[in-house]
Amino acid sequence: MSSMTGKDAALVEAIAAAYALVSAVDSDIDEQAYRRLRQWAKDRGMTPEEQATLEQRCRDFSQGLLTYSGPNRAVALERVAALRGHSQSVWVLDAARVAVVANERVTPEEEMTLQRVAESLGLDPLEA
Repeated sequence: MSSMTGKDAALVEAIAAAYALVSAVDSDIDEQAYRRLRQWAKDRGMTPEEQATLEQRCRDFSQGLLTYSGPNRAVALERVAALRGHSQSVWVLDAARVAVVANERVTPEEEMTLQRVAESLGLDPLEA
């Protein structure tokens, strides 16, 4: 995979939304989940500023999902779907995979949400 330096806003939004969707599904998103997101972003070449923007957008999505799930879930899925067919949509799914294991517990709800993210991206949910 190539470096993520110079990402566009839609890609950052999709990554943040996908990560938040999976992390917040069990109503248990903590600082460890955000640390894993920052490490994931750093490992992919994001600058500290880009990492901070990604984390803040993820926190924004997570807060919305935890307080008013239905409409905010739809908005988050729209942000993910905006990357459907994009050459870097695999980055979005990769981040969502990291979210599944961020709290070191994998729930059926997280796995189902990961599959929904894959479907929204037009990727095979069986590969999620």
